[in-house]
Amino acid sequence: MADYSLERIKKLLEKNFGNIGVEIFQTSLSTLKISKNSSPDEIQKLKSELEEKLTRLFGANEAREFFNELDEEITREEKALKSELRIEVDKFFMNKGIPGESDINEQAKDLILKGLNVDESKVTETMRQLSKEKIISALNESIINSEIRSFLDKFQSYTDGDTEDFINYLKKISRLNANDSTVKDMIETERLYRKFNDIGQEDPWQVKICRQYVALMNSSKRNDYRYLSLDDSNIKMLKKIAV
Repeated sequence: MADYSLERIKKLLEKNFGNIGVEIFQTSLSTLKISKNSSPDEIQKLKSELEEKLTRLFGANEAREFFNELDEEITREEKALKSELRIEVDKFFMNKGIPGESDINEQAKDLILKGLNVDESKVTETMRQLSKEKIISALNESIINSEIRSFLDKFQSYTDGDTEDFINYLKKISRLNANDSTVKDMIETERLYRKFNDIGQEDPWQVKICRQYVALMNSSKRNDYRYLSLDDSNIKMLKKIAV
């Protein structure tokens, strides 16, 4: 959810409308009886109240521009935060594998102590989402790799038409996120491995992550990873890969 904090809204109102903006903000809070610990529903009511007052005082265009600027500011900050936290999540996956809730909470506290000026709950929420996205990405690529191996088993000599049919199969039948150029590169990589008999190659990180996920979900530690729960279709695909 976007971070429409009261302080953010107040500062932007002051920037755009001066003391009148601050007065509108304070009056709206009093009217709606909104405290510092505002809920998402209260923030939505506040936005509606502010939009009505700003439109009445400054016109619809000014009000619209204010909320557009607010949304753009939040979007920029959220992108920057995700980019910074993705580095931390990727580093953890590389060194230790899938992070548990306790790992994420510890990482969030550490980052804030090091100067990250973001609410801790926002940091943990973002890191959980990035970790889940990484699991789903690993699942997607692992299944595509498995399908590519089956494809090459059936078609040792294949045409461009066979490749196009295969990619369409991945998209429509398997419902996978299959980028045409990426899949073609993956097919060529697997073909070269086979050509030069590279049978000792190590499992890719995606397969390792899928196997770790299945193992964790069946272990005594699974409660620490409940934030990563996937839907049934993804679980079935994971089990297929993690054998």
